[in-house]
Amino acid sequence: MHIRHLLSCPDVNLRQKERVEALEDTVEEWLCSDAFVEVVRLFGGTVVRTGCIKERIAYYNSFAEVWDYRRKKAGGGERWLIQEDSFLADNRDVIMEYMYLLGLRDVVEPSQEPNFILPLGGARMANLDRCITAREVCTMYYPRRVIPIVALTGMRPINEIERTSLNLYAPNAQTEYEAMCGGISKAFDLSSEIYEEEFHDADNVNLSWAERRYHSKENRIFVLSAPSSDPARRANSMDTFEFFLTHYQLEPASRILLITSCIYVPFQLMKFTNLALKKDLFVECIGCKAKPGTESVLNAASYLQELKAAINAIYELSERYF
Repeated sequence: MHIRHLLSCPDVNLRQKERVEALEDTVEEWLCSDAFVEVVRLFGGTVVRTGCIKERIAYYNSFAEVWDYRRKKAGGGERWLIQEDSFLADNRDVIMEYMYLLGLRDVVEPSQEPNFILPLGGARMANLDRCITAREVCTMYYPRRVIPIVALTGMRPINEIERTSLNLYAPNAQTEYEAMCGGISKAFDLSSEIYEEEFHDADNVNLSWAERRYHSKENRIFVLSAPSSDPARRANSMDTFEFFLTHYQLEPASRILLITSCIYVPFQLMKFTNLALKKDLFVECIGCKAKPGTESVLNAASYLQELKAAINAIYELSERYF
């Protein structure tokens, strides 16, 4: 039986050098796992077991282009446009097993009590589902402790393909920020709560940002929309993470819990780990529990695309720290 290997952020109580060494160890274990080795072989790659870890990561980072289905199947478009080909359909069951073993499925519970919970913005039902998961995590610790919830998002315009889903929780939303406000309001039953909102509207929508602060009795709840660090594109995950860290004052060794969809857990975790190392923080990442019958919506191509994203994020870390 194959063993499950999950990426993790190094213990915040270690010294910086020790944290980097621990990160190398967790990445090494992941890259040498049976699941990773077998998925590479399935797509004709060479398994590299010698040489320094930085060189091996660089090789796998280049090899991972074989899983760039957004470019090959979606024309560089959104993830939901990715199509599965016959090879993927024939090998779907074994690929999905590899994805489970590598942590892209069913990572749904934190191992530590967080100081902040960050539901991450997304498309369709994501803004509601991730906020519902945030509420479920809060109930694990409340009333002993109230954990601040800061939903992170951007001003991405809503795509019409999302409209049917948004009608269930944010029918008038025109941006992902507004969709997230609708999602968190529904998840925490905030429709009757008073809130304050600060909105910075730039001529270039990519540079706009906003914060909504809810006056809830049981929770400290915020929605934060970040500006992009590049005026030519919309805000990405790193923009939202960095904006959060500049907007809120965190104590050293704070524990942050990211909430996304399971398929994005390794990628988002590795992206934030860079900031965790720089800012003396600990980060965990979990996904929403899959609803019965919904996981099949994401095909094998989508999972392999996010496996590529995780490897790309590991490569960025290796270039900076290894």
